[in-house]
Amino acid sequence: MTQLAEPRAFHARTSQEALRLVKKALGEDAVIIKSRSVLLGPSKARRIEILASAPHAEPAYVPTFKAAPQRPDPLREALTFNEVAPEHIDHLLAGAENGKLGPAIESMLPHLGSSIWSKKTRMTFVGPTGVGKTTSIAKLAAQAKSRGLRVGLVTIDTYRVAAVEQLSKYAELLGLPFLTAGSASELRDAMERFQNADIVFVDTAGAGTWDRARLEELNAILDCGVAIEKTLVVPASGNKRDYRNLLEGFSPFGISAICVTKVDETCCFGPCFSSLVEAQLPVSFFGIGPNVPSDMEQATATRIQRLISRKTH
Repeated sequence: MTQLAEPRAFHARTSQEALRLVKKALGEDAVIIKSRSVLLGPSKARRIEILASAPHAEPAYVPTFKAAPQRPDPLREALTFNEVAPEHIDHLLAGAENGKLGPAIESMLPHLGSSIWSKKTRMTFVGPTGVGKTTSIAKLAAQAKSRGLRVGLVTIDTYRVAAVEQLSKYAELLGLPFLTAGSASELRDAMERFQNADIVFVDTAGAGTWDRARLEELNAILDCGVAIEKTLVVPASGNKRDYRNLLEGFSPFGISAICVTKVDETCCFGPCFSSLVEAQLPVSFFGIGPNVPSDMEQATATRIQRLISRKTH
């Protein structure tokens, strides 16, 4: 739609001169609104007055669109819901393939699972009280026996009679040999007696990271002159500060792997996952329930994906 600008008056002696002024000022498309003869100035000189206006186009209508609200990413929402650290969420989503997090998880935790079944192994589980070290050993010992491996069980948890009785009972039920040791020399003797075993599991007393004396005593017993792989057992339901404290407290032991227990008891695995990523230690096993021996499995990216992408607690 065309509109006219504010009219302007042009004066000249003749109509032709006035028109030339209009065209010069307003262009060939100028619109003549009115033409008349007028008297100008003190001398009352007669002039031709032309009122003219230049047409101008109304700005073209440019439709504006509101940006459509961004659809939430269900996978990001699930990871956030499960309290995975933001930087780890970004890494997971960047490496996801068709909504599958497995490849990204494996890049962040490159050492999942354990090879204890394929080599001669001497292994101990260490960690705080109540995380399920003894039960985890019983589960793995039963699995080892079912594979036809020769298994020995040792406990150095001589602080509690109940602890000795617990592993002794498991040994009896599984039909496995069982020894106790209260010092480095006794542990070395036990290892010599089990020298023909394929796998020997050593149970330990629980110790808080604040109890330096207990930790030093425990480490001294394990330093018996026999190479023993030390696996730190942590619960799935901790927070990042707890995990960091455990890793720092047990670092003098030379931890070779982490076993996560009580996976079935947590509704939020994100803090554990992020702490495992930060620790960058092999993650060997997941304890997924109380049943011996079935509720102990190799750590896998598939299990981790299920745990960190659950949408309900």
